[in-house]
Amino acid sequence: MLDKEDIKAIESNDPIAQIERMNSKYGFNEIPLTKEILNFKLSCCIEELSETMNAANVNHDADGIVDGLVDLSIFAIGILYNAGVDVRKAFTGVMKANLQKERGVKPTRPNSGGVDLVKPEGWMPPSHKDNLGEFKNLYE
Repeated sequence: MLDKEDIKAIESNDPIAQIERMNSKYGFNEIPLTKEILNFKLSCCIEELSETMNAANVNHDADGIVDGLVDLSIFAIGILYNAGVDVRKAFTGVMKANLQKERGVKPTRPNSGGVDLVKPEGWMPPSHKDNLGEFKNLYE
């Protein structure tokens, strides 16, 4: 059953706010992040990706592809959120860097058919050093 906070998040049409609500509602944001929990959640991402690839390549199921990609996004964003990363800030940093790339073929992915992004000379990757959340405690 949806409560008022659920409806507010859904009506916001903001995927990150919706993921924040889901994690708050089910108390996932109260569980301390450990390497074991992180590895479990990352394995869930692999499972979702595998299901999505199956939907695309075996079942030819467009609905399954959309559902799988959204589920994968929910897991990925949820991991960042639960780790205490400012998700919007992290996305902005990555998108700012990505929007400075050029469309082309990466030498490491020559089969892309030109639907890849290539780093131009002088391109700088984003830095998340001031926005690592609990990952800093786990890995530094």
